[in-house]
Amino acid sequence: MGIIGLVKGFFIAVFVLMLVSAVPIFIMSNSIKSTLLQTSFYQTQLESMNAYQKVQALLLDTASDAFPTDQLSTYGITKTELRTALAKQITEEWVKNESSRMLNSLLWYMTDQTKAVNLSISVRPKVSSALGSLVASKLGVAEPDAIALVDAGLGSSIPDPFDLSTLMPGIKDGLKQAKSYIAIFMQISGMLVIVIVVLLVMIFLFTLDVVKFSRTIGWPMLVTGVLLTITSFMLPNTVADMLKQAMPSGGGSTSLSAQTVIEFFHPLFSDILTQSIILVVVSVLLIAFSFVFPMVMKTSGNDSGKKK
Repeated sequence: MGIIGLVKGFFIAVFVLMLVSAVPIFIMSNSIKSTLLQTSFYQTQLESMNAYQKVQALLLDTASDAFPTDQLSTYGITKTELRTALAKQITEEWVKNESSRMLNSLLWYMTDQTKAVNLSISVRPKVSSALGSLVASKLGVAEPDAIALVDAGLGSSIPDPFDLSTLMPGIKDGLKQAKSYIAIFMQISGMLVIVIVVLLVMIFLFTLDVVKFSRTIGWPMLVTGVLLTITSFMLPNTVADMLKQAMPSGGGSTSLSAQTVIEFFHPLFSDILTQSIILVVVSVLLIAFSFVFPMVMKTSGNDSGKKK
């Protein structure tokens, strides 16, 4: 092998090393974009974990406790009656729709599709309507008059709309910083596609042979795909162990919390595993092509020679 061959081999090795480094990062970034940066991911996971039902129960308890018993007794209303009336207004479907709206607003802001995020929720009309129906039935007045009475009295203390940022004063600054990180992530992810294409082109230009090119990238990609498949398969347990160590010890609650987190991010792990398996399959096809193609060409050549 001459000096030119050594130089070509060196550059091919460098390009292949860069390729096997870029592909796993691309797969993980692609999985993040198709899961964590999609509203549908959160909708599906929250629904599977009965989160909407739990949030509904929390809102009903909070709204019911917001009115002292002595104030309710003035109208002959009990806490149980109030909660039942609220449940007809603050339904699980309403909670789901409001959550989806806020998730859309949040993700659009994070991915720079909007310049501001709306974290407000309008609960007062729901509470006023629930209280109004109770007051109307207790006092025997028209429901619109009862709702107006509630708005002027009991419901006046409820802010409308209620901005969630008031509960977490620093959340908007935190979201702004997170948005800048996501912008960098999206730029890097976009650049990875270009880098991978350029590396493949450079490797082909240095080999100038489809068979050698297929083997040159096929074997390293196969090893990368197998290692990434094993890693992604073990990732949930590894993350669970890390969470158990990071969370404060508290008997079985720590294990349950860690398991809940793993279940929530399960689609992300599954997507990485799926793409890793696809990488293995593509690599096997490339390697198979590098062996089958020369045989086919040789057979074709022999057949042509016999005909002559």
